[in-house]
Amino acid sequence: MMLVNSSVVCVFYNKNKNIHKYLMIIFLFFKELYCKGLSYIIYTYRAILSLRISVMLFPGTSMYVSSFKPSEPRHRTICKTYNLQTIINNLNVLLGFGEKIKNVEWACGGSLISDRFVLSAAHCSEIGKKTPVKWALLGDNDIGSNEGAADPKIREIVERILHPNYKPPSMYNDIGLYRLSTPVKFNQFILPVCLNSEEQLTTKQAIAIGWGRTSSAGQTSNVLMKVSLDFVEQNECNRSYSSSTNPNLKFGINPSNQICAGQMEGGKDTCQGDSGGPLQIVHPEFECMYTQVGITSFGKLCGEPNAPGVYTKVSNYVSWIDSIVWPTSS
Repeated sequence: MMLVNSSVVCVFYNKNKNIHKYLMIIFLFFKELYCKGLSYIIYTYRAILSLRISVMLFPGTSMYVSSFKPSEPRHRTICKTYNLQTIINNLNVLLGFGEKIKNVEWACGGSLISDRFVLSAAHCSEIGKKTPVKWALLGDNDIGSNEGAADPKIREIVERILHPNYKPPSMYNDIGLYRLSTPVKFNQFILPVCLNSEEQLTTKQAIAIGWGRTSSAGQTSNVLMKVSLDFVEQNECNRSYSSSTNPNLKFGINPSNQICAGQMEGGKDTCQGDSGGPLQIVHPEFECMYTQVGITSFGKLCGEPNAPGVYTKVSNYVSWIDSIVWPTSS
Protein backbone atom coordinates (compact mmCIF):
# COMPACT_ATOMS: atom_id res chain seq x y z
CA MET A 1 0.00 0.00 0.00
CA MET A 2 1.00 3.64 -0.27
CA LEU A 3 0.59 6.28 2.44
CA VAL A 4 -1.88 9.13 2.04
CA ASN A 5 -2.60 12.14 4.22
CA SER A 6 -5.41 12.28 6.74
CA SER A 7 -6.12 14.52 9.67
CA VAL A 8 -8.92 13.34 11.95
CA VAL A 9 -10.08 10.22 13.74
CA CYS A 10 -13.32 9.48 15.55
CA VAL A 11 -14.17 7.38 18.56
CA PHE A 12 -17.35 6.07 20.07
CA TYR A 13 -18.79 7.78 23.07
CA ASN A 14 -21.30 6.41 25.58
CA LYS A 15 -22.09 8.79 28.38
CA ASN A 16 -25.21 10.89 28.86
CA LYS A 17 -28.54 9.19 28.14
CA ASN A 18 -30.40 12.44 28.84
CA ILE A 19 -28.30 14.61 26.56
CA HIS A 20 -31.30 15.26 24.31
CA LYS A 21 -32.74 17.52 27.03
CA TYR A 22 -30.23 20.24 26.20
CA LEU A 23 -31.48 23.20 24.17
CA MET A 24 -30.77 23.25 20.46
CA ILE A 25 -28.25 25.90 19.41
CA ILE A 26 -27.70 26.79 15.79
CA PHE A 27 -24.06 26.17 14.95
CA LEU A 28 -23.57 27.50 11.44
CA PHE A 29 -21.37 30.26 12.81
CA PHE A 30 -18.94 27.63 14.08
CA LYS A 31 -18.89 25.46 10.97
CA GLU A 32 -15.72 27.04 9.63
CA LEU A 33 -13.93 26.30 12.90
CA TYR A 34 -14.21 22.53 12.57
CA CYS A 35 -10.97 22.09 10.67
CA LYS A 36 -8.99 24.91 12.26
CA GLY A 37 -6.82 23.95 15.21
CA LEU A 38 -6.21 20.83 17.22
CA SER A 39 -8.05 21.42 20.48
CA TYR A 40 -11.69 20.71 19.71
CA ILE A 41 -13.81 17.63 20.10
CA ILE A 42 -17.07 16.95 18.32
CA TYR A 43 -19.55 14.49 19.76
CA THR A 44 -22.27 12.94 17.66
CA TYR A 45 -25.25 11.19 19.20
CA ARG A 46 -27.80 9.29 17.13
CA ALA A 47 -30.92 8.03 18.87
CA ILE A 48 -33.58 5.46 18.17
CA LEU A 49 -36.02 8.27 19.01
CA SER A 50 -35.08 9.89 15.68
CA LEU A 51 -33.04 12.63 17.34
CA ARG A 52 -29.46 13.30 16.42
CA ILE A 53 -27.40 15.54 18.69
CA SER A 54 -23.90 16.81 18.00
CA VAL A 55 -21.92 18.25 20.86
CA MET A 56 -19.01 20.51 20.06
CA LEU A 57 -16.57 21.10 22.92
CA PHE A 58 -13.98 23.86 22.83
CA PRO A 59 -11.68 24.62 25.77
CA GLY A 60 -13.95 26.02 28.47
CA THR A 61 -17.08 26.05 26.31
CA SER A 62 -19.55 23.61 24.85
CA MET A 63 -22.24 23.88 22.22
CA TYR A 64 -25.07 21.36 21.91
CA VAL A 65 -26.50 21.05 18.43
CA SER A 66 -29.47 18.86 17.53
CA SER A 67 -31.32 18.01 14.36
CA PHE A 68 -34.09 15.57 13.53
CA LYS A 69 -33.47 12.63 11.24
CA PRO A 70 -35.96 9.73 11.12
CA SER A 71 -35.25 6.09 11.93
CA GLU A 72 -31.54 6.28 12.70
CA PRO A 73 -29.93 3.79 15.08
CA ARG A 74 -28.45 5.05 18.30
CA HIS A 75 -24.72 5.41 18.51
CA ARG A 76 -22.39 8.06 19.80
CA THR A 77 -19.08 9.30 18.52
CA ILE A 78 -16.28 11.56 19.64
CA CYS A 79 -14.09 13.11 16.97
CA LYS A 80 -10.75 14.71 17.65
CA THR A 81 -7.95 15.96 15.44
CA TYR A 82 -4.49 14.43 15.51
CA ASN A 83 -1.48 14.54 13.23
CA LEU A 84 -0.85 11.93 10.52
CA GLN A 85 1.45 9.75 12.61
CA THR A 86 -1.15 9.46 15.37
CA ILE A 87 -3.86 8.61 12.85
CA ILE A 88 -1.80 5.75 11.47
CA ASN A 89 -1.22 4.45 14.97
CA ASN A 90 -4.77 4.35 16.23
CA LEU A 91 -7.06 3.55 13.31
CA ASN A 92 -6.21 -0.10 12.95
CA VAL A 93 -5.96 -3.17 15.17
CA LEU A 94 -3.92 -6.27 14.40
CA LEU A 95 -5.56 -9.64 15.09
CA GLY A 96 -3.34 -12.58 15.95
CA PHE A 97 -3.48 -16.36 16.06
CA GLY A 98 -1.63 -18.68 18.42
CA GLU A 99 -2.18 -20.24 21.82
CA LYS A 100 0.63 -18.22 23.40
CA ILE A 101 1.46 -14.61 22.69
CA LYS A 102 5.12 -15.50 22.13
CA ASN A 103 4.04 -17.63 19.15
CA VAL A 104 1.47 -15.21 17.76
CA GLU A 105 0.96 -14.87 14.02
CA TRP A 106 -0.64 -11.58 13.01
CA ALA A 107 -2.92 -12.26 10.06
CA CYS A 108 -5.89 -9.86 10.04
CA GLY A 109 -6.79 -6.26 10.74
CA GLY A 110 -9.68 -4.67 12.57
CA SER A 111 -10.84 -1.38 14.07
CA LEU A 112 -11.50 -0.47 17.69
CA ILE A 113 -15.08 0.73 18.18
CA SER A 114 -15.26 0.83 21.99
CA ASP A 115 -12.97 0.09 24.92
CA ARG A 116 -13.94 -3.60 24.73
CA PHE A 117 -14.81 -4.39 21.10
CA VAL A 118 -12.94 -4.71 17.82
CA LEU A 119 -14.84 -4.71 14.51
CA SER A 120 -13.42 -6.97 11.80
CA ALA A 121 -14.36 -9.50 9.14
CA ALA A 122 -16.14 -12.67 10.24
CA HIS A 123 -13.73 -14.81 8.25
CA CYS A 124 -10.92 -13.48 10.46
CA SER A 125 -12.29 -15.55 13.36
CA GLU A 126 -10.51 -18.54 11.84
CA ILE A 127 -8.11 -18.60 8.91
CA GLY A 128 -7.22 -21.93 7.34
CA LYS A 129 -6.35 -24.48 10.00
CA LYS A 130 -5.22 -21.89 12.52
CA THR A 131 -6.76 -21.82 15.97
CA PRO A 132 -9.47 -19.17 16.49
CA VAL A 133 -8.21 -15.59 16.58
CA LYS A 134 -7.01 -14.90 20.10
CA TRP A 135 -5.01 -11.66 20.31
CA ALA A 136 -5.48 -7.99 19.49
CA LEU A 137 -2.59 -5.52 19.16
CA LEU A 138 -3.54 -1.86 19.54
CA GLY A 139 -1.67 1.41 19.14
CA ASP A 140 1.23 0.19 17.02
CA ASN A 141 2.13 1.24 13.49
CA ASP A 142 5.42 -0.63 13.15
CA ILE A 143 5.54 -4.14 14.56
CA GLY A 144 9.14 -4.51 13.46
CA SER A 145 10.43 -1.73 15.71
CA ASN A 146 10.27 -0.85 19.40
CA GLU A 147 11.23 2.76 18.75
CA GLY A 148 8.86 5.72 18.83
CA ALA A 149 6.48 7.29 21.32
CA ALA A 150 3.64 4.78 20.91
CA ASP A 151 2.82 2.44 23.79
CA PRO A 152 1.19 -0.62 22.13
CA LYS A 153 -1.22 -2.77 24.11
CA ILE A 154 -2.10 -6.43 23.65
CA ARG A 155 -5.43 -7.87 24.73
CA GLU A 156 -6.73 -11.41 24.60
CA ILE A 157 -9.91 -11.94 22.59
CA VAL A 158 -12.39 -13.75 24.82
CA GLU A 159 -15.50 -13.71 22.64
CA ARG A 160 -16.04 -13.90 18.89
CA ILE A 161 -19.48 -12.78 17.74
CA LEU A 162 -20.08 -13.41 14.06
CA HIS A 163 -23.09 -12.01 12.23
CA PRO A 164 -25.90 -14.60 12.40
CA ASN A 165 -26.30 -14.53 8.61
CA TYR A 166 -22.64 -15.22 7.92
CA LYS A 167 -22.67 -18.71 6.38
CA PRO A 168 -19.26 -19.67 4.98
CA PRO A 169 -18.16 -20.41 2.36
CA SER A 170 -20.71 -17.79 1.26
CA MET A 171 -19.07 -14.37 1.19
CA TYR A 172 -22.06 -12.35 2.37
CA ASN A 173 -22.37 -10.74 5.84
CA ASP A 174 -18.63 -11.00 6.45
CA ILE A 175 -18.60 -9.05 9.71
CA GLY A 176 -17.76 -9.91 13.29
CA LEU A 177 -17.27 -8.36 16.71
CA TYR A 178 -14.40 -9.43 18.94
CA ARG A 179 -14.61 -8.74 22.66
CA LEU A 180 -11.40 -7.99 24.53
CA SER A 181 -10.48 -9.53 27.88
CA THR A 182 -10.19 -6.16 29.62
CA PRO A 183 -11.02 -2.60 28.57
CA VAL A 184 -8.35 -0.54 26.86
CA LYS A 185 -7.57 2.96 28.04
CA PHE A 186 -7.89 5.51 25.27
CA ASN A 187 -4.96 7.79 24.54
CA GLN A 188 -3.54 9.62 21.54
CA PHE A 189 -2.42 6.30 20.04
CA ILE A 190 -5.45 4.13 20.87
CA LEU A 191 -8.85 5.52 19.90
CA PRO A 192 -11.97 3.92 18.42
CA VAL A 193 -13.23 4.95 14.99
CA CYS A 194 -16.48 6.46 13.71
CA LEU A 195 -18.90 4.15 11.94
CA ASN A 196 -20.90 5.35 8.95
CA SER A 197 -24.68 4.92 9.15
CA GLU A 198 -25.58 6.58 5.85
CA GLU A 199 -26.88 4.23 3.15
CA GLN A 200 -25.73 6.36 0.22
CA LEU A 201 -22.09 7.29 -0.30
CA THR A 202 -21.61 10.67 -1.95
CA THR A 203 -17.85 10.54 -2.40
CA LYS A 204 -15.94 8.79 -5.17
CA GLN A 205 -12.91 7.65 -3.18
CA ALA A 206 -12.05 5.90 0.05
CA ILE A 207 -8.95 5.07 2.06
CA ALA A 208 -8.07 1.51 3.07
CA ILE A 209 -5.67 0.71 5.90
CA GLY A 210 -3.83 -2.52 6.60
CA TRP A 211 -0.73 -4.58 7.27
CA GLY A 212 -1.14 -6.92 4.30
CA ARG A 213 1.11 -7.90 1.45
CA THR A 214 2.44 -5.20 -0.83
CA SER A 215 1.94 -7.52 -3.83
CA SER A 216 0.24 -10.88 -4.45
CA ALA A 217 3.50 -12.76 -3.98
CA GLY A 218 5.05 -10.34 -1.50
CA GLN A 219 5.48 -10.37 2.26
CA THR A 220 3.12 -8.74 4.73
CA SER A 221 4.15 -5.28 5.88
CA ASN A 222 5.60 -4.49 9.30
CA VAL A 223 4.40 -0.91 8.87
CA LEU A 224 0.74 0.08 8.76
CA MET A 225 -0.02 1.27 5.23
CA LYS A 226 -2.81 3.32 3.65
CA VAL A 227 -4.04 3.46 0.08
CA SER A 228 -6.58 5.64 -1.75
CA LEU A 229 -9.12 3.64 -3.76
CA ASP A 230 -11.96 4.47 -6.16
CA PHE A 231 -15.47 3.21 -5.48
CA VAL A 232 -16.61 0.84 -8.22
CA GLU A 233 -20.25 0.62 -9.29
CA GLN A 234 -22.13 -2.62 -8.70
CA ASN A 235 -22.59 -3.56 -12.36
CA GLU A 236 -18.92 -3.06 -13.10
CA CYS A 237 -17.93 -5.00 -10.00
CA ASN A 238 -20.26 -7.87 -10.88
CA ARG A 239 -18.42 -8.34 -14.14
CA SER A 240 -15.44 -9.33 -12.02
CA TYR A 241 -17.42 -11.33 -9.45
CA SER A 242 -20.33 -12.95 -11.27
CA SER A 243 -22.22 -15.77 -9.56
CA SER A 244 -21.51 -18.03 -12.53
CA THR A 245 -17.78 -17.94 -11.83
CA ASN A 246 -18.00 -17.79 -8.03
CA PRO A 247 -20.52 -20.14 -6.33
CA ASN A 248 -19.85 -18.42 -3.01
CA LEU A 249 -21.49 -15.27 -4.43
CA LYS A 250 -24.82 -16.79 -5.37
CA PHE A 251 -26.48 -13.41 -5.91
CA GLY A 252 -23.45 -11.53 -7.17
CA ILE A 253 -22.34 -8.39 -5.36
CA ASN A 254 -25.12 -7.24 -3.04
CA PRO A 255 -25.10 -3.41 -2.89
CA SER A 256 -27.06 -3.36 0.37
CA ASN A 257 -24.26 -5.03 2.31
CA GLN A 258 -21.18 -4.94 0.07
CA ILE A 259 -19.00 -2.19 -1.43
CA CYS A 260 -16.47 -2.51 -4.23
CA ALA A 261 -13.36 -0.34 -4.34
CA GLY A 262 -10.03 -0.42 -6.12
CA GLN A 263 -8.35 0.89 -9.24
CA MET A 264 -9.82 -0.64 -12.39
CA GLU A 265 -6.65 -0.02 -14.38
CA GLY A 266 -4.73 -1.85 -11.66
CA GLY A 267 -1.96 -0.83 -9.30
CA LYS A 268 -3.81 0.05 -6.07
CA ASP A 269 -5.60 -2.48 -3.90
CA THR A 270 -5.81 -4.21 -0.55
CA CYS A 271 -4.15 -7.62 -0.37
CA GLN A 272 -3.80 -10.79 1.72
CA GLY A 273 -3.35 -9.79 5.35
CA ASP A 274 -5.48 -6.64 5.04
CA SER A 275 -8.71 -8.55 5.76
CA GLY A 276 -10.85 -7.03 8.49
CA GLY A 277 -9.26 -3.60 8.27
CA PRO A 278 -11.26 -0.38 7.81
CA LEU A 279 -12.26 1.34 4.57
CA GLN A 280 -12.90 5.03 5.25
CA ILE A 281 -14.25 8.16 3.63
CA VAL A 282 -14.25 11.83 4.54
CA HIS A 283 -17.12 12.43 6.95
CA PRO A 284 -20.23 13.52 4.97
CA GLU A 285 -20.99 16.38 7.37
CA PHE A 286 -17.60 17.49 8.65
CA GLU A 287 -14.90 17.65 6.00
CA CYS A 288 -12.03 17.34 8.45
CA MET A 289 -13.21 13.95 9.76
CA TYR A 290 -13.13 10.39 8.51
CA THR A 291 -15.66 7.62 9.06
CA GLN A 292 -15.49 3.88 8.45
CA VAL A 293 -17.75 2.70 5.62
CA GLY A 294 -16.37 -0.76 4.94
CA ILE A 295 -14.47 -3.79 6.23
CA THR A 296 -11.93 -5.46 3.95
CA SER A 297 -13.53 -8.78 2.96
CA PHE A 298 -12.09 -10.43 -0.16
CA GLY A 299 -10.65 -9.87 -3.61
CA LYS A 300 -8.75 -11.44 -6.47
CA LEU A 301 -5.08 -11.01 -7.29
CA CYS A 302 -3.86 -7.84 -5.61
CA GLY A 303 -3.71 -4.75 -7.78
CA GLU A 304 -4.69 -6.51 -11.00
CA PRO A 305 -6.76 -4.61 -13.62
CA ASN A 306 -10.54 -5.06 -13.48
CA ALA A 307 -10.37 -6.77 -10.09
CA PRO A 308 -11.63 -4.42 -7.35
CA GLY A 309 -11.70 -5.50 -3.74
CA VAL A 310 -14.97 -6.22 -1.95
CA TYR A 311 -15.78 -4.70 1.44
CA THR A 312 -18.57 -5.36 3.93
CA LYS A 313 -20.83 -2.29 4.03
CA VAL A 314 -20.82 -1.01 7.61
CA SER A 315 -24.02 1.07 7.44
CA ASN A 316 -26.10 -2.07 6.92
CA TYR A 317 -24.95 -3.46 10.26
CA VAL A 318 -24.92 -0.47 12.63
CA SER A 319 -28.09 -1.58 14.45
CA TRP A 320 -26.65 -5.06 14.96
CA ILE A 321 -23.38 -3.58 16.23
CA ASP A 322 -25.21 -1.25 18.61
CA SER A 323 -27.29 -4.10 20.04
CA ILE A 324 -24.13 -5.94 21.10
CA VAL A 325 -21.65 -3.21 21.96
CA TRP A 326 -24.12 -0.80 23.62
CA PRO A 327 -27.15 -2.97 24.50
CA THR A 328 -28.41 -0.65 27.25
CA SER A 329 -28.66 2.30 24.84
CA SER A 330 -30.86 0.49 22.30
